[in-house]
Amino acid sequence: MIPVNVKQTVAVFLAILSPCVAVAEVVRDTLCMTDTGQIDGIGPAYCGGEAVLGERFDVQAAADFVMDHEVLITSVTGDYFTFLGLPPDAVNVFFYPLEDQCLADNNVFWQAVVDPGDLHLEDIPNDFGFVGLRIAADLPEPCLLPPGHWFVCIQPVSPDFGQQIAALMPDCVEQLCDANARDGGDRNTLCEGRGAYNYQDWRCCELFERSTLAFRVVGLAMGGCNENEKIKARCKGHGDTRRVIVKVRRATAGETLTAELDAPTGITQPIEIDDRGRGKARFPDVPPGTHTATVCGKTVDVTCGE
Repeated sequence: MIPVNVKQTVAVFLAILSPCVAVAEVVRDTLCMTDTGQIDGIGPAYCGGEAVLGERFDVQAAADFVMDHEVLITSVTGDYFTFLGLPPDAVNVFFYPLEDQCLADNNVFWQAVVDPGDLHLEDIPNDFGFVGLRIAADLPEPCLLPPGHWFVCIQPVSPDFGQQIAALMPDCVEQLCDANARDGGDRNTLCEGRGAYNYQDWRCCELFERSTLAFRVVGLAMGGCNENEKIKARCKGHGDTRRVIVKVRRATAGETLTAELDAPTGITQPIEIDDRGRGKARFPDVPPGTHTATVCGKTVDVTCGE
């Protein structure tokens, strides 16, 4: 572990949501470590480094979270200390199931590249020579995760090089597993570069011993999904009356599902399922163009005219 001493706290990152929109569920949030200055170490977790180290590196770090219900993950956030403070060219996001004894499975469950237009950056002030960045990434498509124990890896891509902030047994969050780390190597298809850890299997390495990484995972609770749902959507009306109607069938009677329009930054509406396994949601005042409706991790496109 590379020790650091934090002398300055950072502002809490807030998401202001309209009361008319269903509020996203925060699955796991340890950013309080950074906000309260509980930083004991940092470790390499980037795809890049050409401008700093003279060559490209592929190093990964993963932090865990536990869910007791199905969640449609829509965004992730990580805190990093970088050398140059360059905005990332992209962010690679990976989800891995728990394999055994607090180690992530080496085979990825879901992965995606988040483009710059879906990234949101905040400065993390510090007094010890690094440029701090809080990097929030809206997933290009939501990731439906079943209940269980999961690991997330948030890997910025940049010619800069960064290290994810970590803390030893922080008092602002419950300690789960130690952070995992590895070189991406052949297992990481989203980055090509040399390693630094000298192993490609996830390990609770010394750099992150008893450490929690600073990250956040946000999604929509999908309780009640049965994997048999069929969805369709259509656009009705024109101008001020234009609306998208999303219908669901073969759902579980009596459940309340969540429909989202244009995930991960769209609005959501509840769908009450009747005794025939059917329900619908209405999204009013939608603009013309193509929209994507999501229910229980299943998507359908619908186009609205002028």
